[in-house]
Amino acid sequence: MLEKKFKKPPWQKPAPVRDKPVSSDYPFYNSHKWRKHSLARRKRHPTCECSACRVSDDPLDATMTDHIIPIRIGGSKFDERNLQSMNKLKCHQIKRQKESQGLYEAHVYNENSEKVSARKFNEGVRGSISYS
Repeated sequence: MLEKKFKKPPWQKPAPVRDKPVSSDYPFYNSHKWRKHSLARRKRHPTCECSACRVSDDPLDATMTDHIIPIRIGGSKFDERNLQSMNKLKCHQIKRQKESQGLYEAHVYNENSEKVSARKFNEGVRGSISYS
């Protein structure tokens, strides 16, 4: 008798092999707590908050939550002052590219919507400066 070969259902197929190694931040960004926090932030701030979209008449929709000061260099994970809603495909890619080239300096906005260096913020010139 001939055996029939059946296709395995999708839930029984092995997971695809990743070409890239998983980053050390992977568990954090896939945690329930972060996903819930990120979604809530994007509901409160639905448009991109990058410097280009802030001055634009037609800002892009936010598709992710970004840490202004990256966690790997000491930025807070859940502090609202260190988070900004961004468009992942355009604005966040530009920011990451500038970071990797050393051209991006994290900044915050004060109550007058003036850009202030995050380095000054971290050096103790805190006053009434707040992230946005």
